[in-house]
Amino acid sequence: MALLRNYCVRPRTYGPYSACCNGVVYNRSASVCCRGVQDIVGDYTACCGGLLYSPTHHLCCPDNIPRYKTHGVYTRCCGSTVYDYRERRCCNDQVRRCNKRFNVFNILATFFYTLNVFFVLSTFLKCLF
Repeated sequence: MALLRNYCVRPRTYGPYSACCNGVVYNRSASVCCRGVQDIVGDYTACCGGLLYSPTHHLCCPDNIPRYKTHGVYTRCCGSTVYDYRERRCCNDQVRRCNKRFNVFNILATFFYTLNVFFVLSTFLKCLF
């Protein structure tokens, strides 16, 4: 039945911009199918749980409620909570703080940087003597 929901046997009134919403043909460049056809207002161009939202400023979290991107492009959903994924992680719908002291990538980067400095220094010293 879900496949038939957005299927219309009607003329493509809006050409390539024609879409179907619960049996109604609409212009998808000017409207959104969101609990029926709703006109796009500003950058509110997507639907989340039956509510129009702006993908630029909001995220649609799993609970189908738009959440404001409080951390800009670094915002992610964890259940119904938003967080900055650079500083925290989501585990079983719980936001956890990252432990930066034991970050493997930081340890490897420091190790290879130290090796590179040692190599450059030893090459320089060989040239002197």
